[in-house]
Amino acid sequence: MISSLSLCNKIALIMKKYILIFTTCALGVLNFTSCDKKDNPSPESNVANPELILDSSNHAIVSDTICGHLENNVLKLSNGDTLKMFITIKGEYALSQYKIAAHENFDCHAHGEMKKMDDDLNAWSLNIIENIPGDVTTFSLKAVHVIPDSATKGQYHYSINAVDKDGREAEELEFNVVVE
Repeated sequence: MISSLSLCNKIALIMKKYILIFTTCALGVLNFTSCDKKDNPSPESNVANPELILDSSNHAIVSDTICGHLENNVLKLSNGDTLKMFITIKGEYALSQYKIAAHENFDCHAHGEMKKMDDDLNAWSLNIIENIPGDVTTFSLKAVHVIPDSATKGQYHYSINAVDKDGREAEELEFNVVVE
């Protein structure tokens, strides 16, 4: 009888030990999950990305079929034309840079899938990255670009983007430019 009682005591002690470990773990998990960002947001979690607002363009933005798809962001230009766009860049934090890029879309590629271009073509391209001076949260951008007389006629991608000093990126303004 004595040996079975001591065996029961040993089992009870082991069970108490496991219950204590389980309870400690459960409380730790409960405490960890209760610090949800929804309940206690950090000051930066509610900050919106910068915004690009197209104020005006000297060429009409129209709908047209590009690479077999109807697009509503098409600019039709000719060699020698000047494209002027006025864009307001707004952010909750100080703005850092803007980028303007243009490249050919002769093969109807998706972004990130450009193929090597034929050396005989003279594609119009831009890759402009400029710092935004000061610690401003609003910046007026006047983008002026001349389509070279020698640029190959065809379809191009033209985009504008911006980033704030904390690295938050605006949603890109994208256009399909058709040089006719």
